Amino acid sequence: MQPLGIPSPAADSPAGSVPLTFHHIGIAVRSIEETLAYYTDLFGFRPVAEPLEVPAENVRVCFVEAEPGIRIELVEGLEEDTSPVAGVLERNGPTPYHLCYQVEDLDGALRRL
Repeated sequence: MQPLGIPSPAADSPAGSVPLTFHHIGIAVRSIEETLAYYTDLFGFRPVAEPLEVPAENVRVCFVEAEPGIRIELVEGLEEDTSPVAGVLERNGPTPYHLCYQVEDLDGALRRL
C-alpha cells in the first residue's frame, strides 16, 4: 500500500507497462523563502531539507512535506531570464510546474519507453 491507502501500481500493472509511484509536484516560484513561509504557516508543511542550488538546471529547490508521500518541490530560478521556470512564471505566475513519479527499475522503465 502507498500513502493514503492507494495500492501500489506495481501490483496490478499489465505486462510491459511501467509501474509509477507519485513522488512530488513541482511548483514554479519567484522566492523560495516567501513561498516556504506560506506553505509552512498556512498549510503546516515541513521543510524536508534546506534550499539547494542545482546549477546544472539553473534553479534552486526546496522540498516540503505535509505527511509521508505528500511532497511539494518549490522551484526558483537562479537567473531570472535563463532559468527553466522563467517563462512559466512570466506567463502564469507561481504555478504547478511538473509532476514527478518514481519507478523501481529506471533502466528497465527506460528500455520499455
